[in-house]
Amino acid sequence: MAQAPINTSTAQWIDPEAQYQFSPSSEEKLATGNQLLQLITRRALELSPTDFKITQGRRSTKQQQQAQASGASKVSKSKHTYPSSLAFDIAYLDDKGNTVTDWAGLKKYMPGVADAFRRAAEEMGVNLRWGGSWKNLRGTTDDPLNMYSSYVTNQRQLMMNELQKQGIDTSTKSPLEWEVEVNKKGDKNKKGYDPKYSGAYSKRPLHDTGHFELSPNDLSTHNWVVG
Repeated sequence: MAQAPINTSTAQWIDPEAQYQFSPSSEEKLATGNQLLQLITRRALELSPTDFKITQGRRSTKQQQQAQASGASKVSKSKHTYPSSLAFDIAYLDDKGNTVTDWAGLKKYMPGVADAFRRAAEEMGVNLRWGGSWKNLRGTTDDPLNMYSSYVTNQRQLMMNELQKQGIDTSTKSPLEWEVEVNKKGDKNKKGYDPKYSGAYSKRPLHDTGHFELSPNDLSTHNWVVG
């Protein structure tokens, strides 16, 4: 017997009296995304212990090129460039509604929001990848803060390995200090570019803790009816 389609109507999933509501600005960006991703994101806001806002949905080709040139993205084509974006970038908000920009704030507010996205994806049976670890959240049991810390540690080690391949003595600075150096010298679009840093630049951690994305393959293999 065939599995019945899962209805993705907003009315089935969303509580109009939820604690947090998206601002008009977030709603505008939300509307540029894939309908299933919109539902996951709305459900995550319901489940989240703290507030967040959407900072970016769909990017034009030009915007993606600018993101790549600035180092904000590693690719020329992104989940953000689909006609209906398969990715959202969010910002975490503190108890006063201010955007979190420092590590202390991220450590406090990021795990709860990331876990809310995981729970929303679990409820809907969909894989959702998080830029804080670049792993699918669905089916994971590790704490989001641990996932993020492990990702950063691993990427910094890859970055250090690339520096060592170029004959650079990495013992003179900490990995964090080398990351700063690589950010300055590894970007070919910026002054001070040094080609021996380019390999390390491609491996550096982006700390993309506000990025959540769907896979096109995931959409084609799940029994969803969007409406």
